[in-house]
Amino acid sequence: MFEYGAGSSTSWFTQTGRVAEITAVEHDPGWFAQLPQPPSGRILYIPCQGTWWEADEAAPYVRAIADGAPWDVIVVDGMGRTTCARAATNYLSPSGLLVLDDTDSAESVAAQAALTSQGLGRLDFWGFKPGIGSLRCTSVFSRDFNSWLVTADYAEAADSR
Repeated sequence: MFEYGAGSSTSWFTQTGRVAEITAVEHDPGWFAQLPQPPSGRILYIPCQGTWWEADEAAPYVRAIADGAPWDVIVVDGMGRTTCARAATNYLSPSGLLVLDDTDSAESVAAQAALTSQGLGRLDFWGFKPGIGSLRCTSVFSRDFNSWLVTADYAEAADSR
């Protein structure tokens, strides 16, 4: 798993049994200093200039995703989200999931369009964002959601009742 922007989600994903390994990049030196290194992965401090939605495509922060690719799960929740989302599609496994946070924001439209123009489908998840207290959206994009679905043998399940 690769994550742009380290923090609470990084800590959640590194809990036992959630992901085998995580690599995250963080642009803020003060925030990075507060983050514990995960037991199964690493958080890298890589400065990044730009805004929450745009950054230089050649920036080391944006390009850090190449090391270890392809990724089954990519989370875009840091600096330069539109730029990172565009870059991430090149490093996503064929059935990988790309999670884009804050898709309820008008600033996210370009990132969403970049992903759907690459043929990725979209699922939206609405809920109250921790610490914010307002309804927000996080979207998951993939070329193949079916490979993530668990199938059930309904006949076998009915027989076991």
